[in-house]
Amino acid sequence: MAEPYVVIAITRAFPGQAEKLQALEEELVVATLQEPGCLRYELHQATNDENMLVIIEAWESEPDWRAHSEGAALQQFKADGGSQSIERLEIIHLRRLAGGEPQSLR
Repeated sequence: MAEPYVVIAITRAFPGQAEKLQALEEELVVATLQEPGCLRYELHQATNDENMLVIIEAWESEPDWRAHSEGAALQQFKADGGSQSIERLEIIHLRRLAGGEPQSLR
């Protein structure tokens, strides 16, 4: 099996918009987990910055991620005003170099 296509999406909410952005991103997670090729889609919040939310994604392939990028879940997120709550967005595409699951998770 090929390595999963891994992406990190870091969003910073405008001041006063963190709760709204978190709620919309939680809805995005639920919808995205149903998409073809989605292996992992987790929402996290920085422990030192409530305005910073991080989504860790893993996809079967890059085309699956690209389909998600243009798909219904993200379109709904935008229609619900998610994009207007984001002050800054950074997308990081990753390539694994070493490591794996800890022994306790196997």
